[in-house]
Parts: sequence; C-alpha cells; structure tokens
Amino acid sequence: MAQALLFTLSAVEGPVLFHSHPLQYGNRTIGTLRWLGAMDSTELLATDGSRLTEPHASDQINHRMPLPETIPVKYTEEEAESVSLRPVVRQTFRSPELVDMIVSVAGKDPERVRQILRSGTIVFHSYRYWWQGFDPDAAALSALLARYPDAEPSRVFHAADCTEVILESSGASARHSLRLGRKDVARRRIFRARSFWNSLMDLARDSAPAYRKYSYALRADIFESSLSSTQLEFLAREAARFAPRSLHAKLSVLPSISRIVFICPRAGN
Repeated sequence: MAQALLFTLSAVEGPVLFHSHPLQYGNRTIGTLRWLGAMDSTELLATDGSRLTEPHASDQINHRMPLPETIPVKYTEEEAESVSLRPVVRQTFRSPELVDMIVSVAGKDPERVRQILRSGTIVFHSYRYWWQGFDPDAAALSALLARYPDAEPSRVFHAADCTEVILESSGASARHSLRLGRKDVARRRIFRARSFWNSLMDLARDSAPAYRKYSYALRADIFESSLSSTQLEFLAREAARFAPRSLHAKLSVLPSISRIVFICPRAGN
C-alpha cells in the first residue's frame, strides 16, 4: 500500500471531524479517507480502522489506484458472427505487458490508452482480449508510456538501419502489398556480384525517402518514397537479374506498385 496521504486544510478550525469517504479499488473497499479539523490534515485508514502509514506533508491526493501488478485476461479469435464457438483462453498479464499490447494497436497517447484500459477490451492480431476494466493512476501510466519512443519527423533515412521494405499499390487500402525482409532479399544468386536488396537501397539513396511516422506495432521508424514509372522499370530489371528465384512470382506485382515503404527499427528497441 502506498504512503498515507496528507494535505493542509488551512480554512478549517476546531476539533471537529467533518468528512469521511471510503476508498475503492475495483469493487473492494480498501480503506477510508478522513478529514480531521483538529489535525488540519487528512488520515488514510485501513478497513479495520488502523492508520496505514505515517502521513507526510508533501503527499498529494490521488483518487486513482496504481496499475495492478497482474491482470487476468481472456481472449479468443475474433469472428464476424454474433455467436462464436471458438475456445476462450485465460492468461495473466503483467500491467506493462497489457499496456504494451495496447500501445502496439493504439499508440502511446495517454488518454487513448486509459480509455482502452477502462473499456476492458481490445483486438490484437485477430484475437479479442478482454479483462475487468479499471481506471489507471495517471502518473503511473504516464511513467510507463514514457519508456516508448516518440516520432521524430526530422529523422533522416539511413540504408544501414533498414531491415524490411513494403512495396504497396496506391490507395488508402493498398490492393497489392509485398513485404521483403533484408535477410531473404540480400541473398545473392550464384555468379551475381550484388543482391536485389542492394538495388532497393540504391533506389532509396536516390529518392531520399520521407519520414512518415513511428510504428509502435513494428517498433520502427517508417519512411516512404513514391515510385515513378522509370523507377519501377529499374526495379523490374533489377529483380529479374538479382532477386532470388523464389521471389519472382511475388515480384510480378511490381507493375501495380506505386510506393515503397522502408522499416527502420531504432537501436535498443
């Protein structure tokens, strides 16, 4: 239990007990907050009437509770039907684990994360998770969210940081999308002095990709470049010469591609 709470009530005089308020955590009453005129202070009492700790004048009143250490969570596959026959799985999350999942979906905005914790449900990777909703302590939540990086629009693209590219067609919902990891694309074909990954990075250096955002789902900075017809022709030629044969069928979507996205994880994330 946190320290007892104390603040000065300078406008009150006399030895009169003038207010008492139960402290709730979920559905449980964990103590009583009592204002005493004679003490010019506030006592925090346990349910048996004992003082929880000695008060300190510098403490502040906070009606929200700290983040729980563990949170029972249930989840099942998300389905469009109103009635699901999928099994329900139970799992215990630590608070940082649950918050990490929420940030991956919704970003690190404190109010948005708090809203989801209160609602008690989220969809993540085609699974719906739910728990007993609670209102988290604002300071504790902010401290946890401060560990996550912020977007850096001034950040410059460096080919050495890129671990994956996504080739996308135009439109809000790309009709064609092909993800290519450096590990697979950087493999050189026999008797070839370079790889298709070298071709992709050459294109990036020439086009100076623009910063788009920081992705909490990918834990990476995202850059992108629009592709001209000339650049697409270059990629098609380079793919035919240098891409692993196992990728040739997938790369047949190149004529429909309009932009290339570069995924660059930050060191230490």
